[in-house]
Amino acid sequence: MDGLIFGPIDLLVFFTYMGYATGKNTAEVKEGLKRDFLPALALEGGAWPLLQIANFRYVPVQYQLLYVNIFCLVDSAFLSWVEQQKDAAWKQWFTSFQPLKERGGHGGDMAKEMSYDRLRVVLLVETLQTPQGMNNN
Repeated sequence: MDGLIFGPIDLLVFFTYMGYATGKNTAEVKEGLKRDFLPALALEGGAWPLLQIANFRYVPVQYQLLYVNIFCLVDSAFLSWVEQQKDAAWKQWFTSFQPLKERGGHGGDMAKEMSYDRLRVVLLVETLQTPQGMNNN
């Protein structure tokens, strides 16, 4: 629950603050958020639940706060690293989930692009189902 509600808010505040603190204008901060938010959310969303499970399962109660604080420090370093990566190749994978217009695609709507994809699949299936003896070579 903590990660679902406060995780995105924390990332939004972190990347916005880091952008303005480094002298970026509002447009650059928005571009940085578009670039960094989704990769950081996905990676942190996978890590923190596992860290918290290990914390409550294996760490004695008197050390649980220390355990979380150590990983908060590591998390801050990680987020700073993500922010400094700019347009790293590994971030490009996350942009594949964004609509084509945002990715600089053809400018058509998603339904049109999806219909082209369906057509490609149908043509591929028909090609694969064509008997070898039917070639007109």
